[in-house]
Amino acid sequence: MSAIVLTHAYPSDPKQVYFALTNPQTLEGWFANNVEADVRPEGRFYAWWNQGYWAAGTFGEIKEAESVAFTWQGSGAPGPSQVLVRLAAEDGGTKLTVEHSGLGKSEAWKKAAQEIQAGWEAALLNLESVLVRGLDKRLFDRPFVGIMIAGALSAEQAKEQGLDIKGGINLSGTVAGTGAEAAGLQNGDVLVSLGGDEIVDFQSLTAVIGKHKAGDTVKIEYYRGGEKQAADMTFSHRPIPEVSSDPKEFAVEIGKQFEEANRELAALFEGVSEEEAVRRPADTEWSAKETLAHLLMNEYWNLMNVSTEAQGERPPNYGNDLGSVGALAASFPTVADLLRTFERAAAATAGAIAAMPEELQKRRFSLMNMAQAYQYTPNHTRGHFDQIRNAIAAAREQKEHA
Repeated sequence: MSAIVLTHAYPSDPKQVYFALTNPQTLEGWFANNVEADVRPEGRFYAWWNQGYWAAGTFGEIKEAESVAFTWQGSGAPGPSQVLVRLAAEDGGTKLTVEHSGLGKSEAWKKAAQEIQAGWEAALLNLESVLVRGLDKRLFDRPFVGIMIAGALSAEQAKEQGLDIKGGINLSGTVAGTGAEAAGLQNGDVLVSLGGDEIVDFQSLTAVIGKHKAGDTVKIEYYRGGEKQAADMTFSHRPIPEVSSDPKEFAVEIGKQFEEANRELAALFEGVSEEEAVRRPADTEWSAKETLAHLLMNEYWNLMNVSTEAQGERPPNYGNDLGSVGALAASFPTVADLLRTFERAAAATAGAIAAMPEELQKRRFSLMNMAQAYQYTPNHTRGHFDQIRNAIAAAREQKEHA
């Protein structure tokens, strides 16, 4: 086999398919798990897959909405090869043709070609899902646990809690209606085992989840207050956001969800003094006000996400460390000031969605990315309610014993 030729028809126009072929963030939604691409002649690209495969190359001739050519050096391949992707308008959609040539005929090349062909076939099928539904099949075909992660358990945290374990996953809550909620997992738990497999960090958690499918019931083990506990948990199907084709309707729905969660959040601070709100349960734990500041940081991220998605860029990360959260909380004189700012930020996010550019409305994958972020936000807010309650209770207990 010296060349692989594959064709696939998509209902999207060539401009949208070309965007999916050349935008690094969208490429991560259907092609590889991590992509860096400087899309211009002589520009470099790098792609990594979670299974350990990687590929690198250099772009050649590029014709917008028509064709993209690049070299390809994949891990395990005896040498470089060439890829040409052509797009042609057909029946109101796009016919895509991939020609991967220069593969050679040795036994080593035969094995490499088989991997390459299987990879392209899966990717092109996933591209259809991304273009039509906005969903990455690799993610949405996987089971959903429904946990909110507060970070990996550090050695220092394990020592503070008196846990003689290698690691684990700190939980900040669960998603309503999921197997994790039904199993009784809570904010502050440390997940250490799933289905008999040890969980010490994010990589081990991801690997374990990949062994199962939605509907499977497994035994989970976790620590709560230093005591090891166990329960049965059933994997859920990953929830699929419902996104209106009209951004104004979507914004109204999101706004309602935000307002409800924000009212519940404000109620938690009724009757709470400023002293109680700023007191930390421990030196390394957020106070109630700092937890609120974290929620505000997440809302700022939501607002920035609209702009970056419109430009086809990756949304930025935001600091989630104690110093950053503490500094933001301290910049507001009172909790009431912080709550009002949080509410205004949520309203600004809904407004940005309503004013979404027309070009962005056509990119289903970008829309679904935003929908997941925004529909997750109310659950994320509620996921920190117990943390806020516990911080307030600890502050009052400390005050009584002072």
